[in-house]
Amino acid sequence: MTAAGDLLTGVPPFRLLFPAGWVRHEVDESSERELLARSREKFKRMHRPELDLELTMLVKSSFRQMRTKDVFALYLPTDVREDGLVPMSITGSVLRDPAGGSLDSHIAHLFRTQGAVFLDERRSTVRWEREYKRLSNLPDATNLQINYAVSVPGTGRRQALLFTTSIVGSASEPFDDDTLDALRTMSDVIIGTFSWQRS
Repeated sequence: MTAAGDLLTGVPPFRLLFPAGWVRHEVDESSERELLARSREKFKRMHRPELDLELTMLVKSSFRQMRTKDVFALYLPTDVREDGLVPMSITGSVLRDPAGGSLDSHIAHLFRTQGAVFLDERRSTVRWEREYKRLSNLPDATNLQINYAVSVPGTGRRQALLFTTSIVGSASEPFDDDTLDALRTMSDVIIGTFSWQRS
């Protein structure tokens, strides 16, 4: 799948490549209902009603949070076979300084305190991670967030696109290091395909 910016939401055109089966979803009630219906059908086939309940709570909470932020798209592997599912989602949002100033001090703070690094040699994308050991609505769930900020050209570094990869796992049965490294690599590769496009 190729993702693109949306001029209607003020996001300049861009290109982002995803593996087969990843789908862009809007952050609205219709998409929320569609995702919940899809998950219920899958878990019904898998005879795992307890997973349906957990995912329902997680999806509803996630959509509530996304609607309070400048999230313009949600990317999910919703059209893959069950053996190809990965516990990942990627959101795209707009990052702005609340006072309307440059994001330079905010980004510098991330380098100093959050272990931020540049994604690659182009030094156009800043990457940092945050880990949540327990989610308030799902006590056994963990969430590793990998964040990427790309400055929007022509804004004087006052605006950036923020892509956030969420890797949701279980606190009682955590992923092994190899699995986490593979998911991190997949996320980095996807975001590494980012490029601005001429409108």
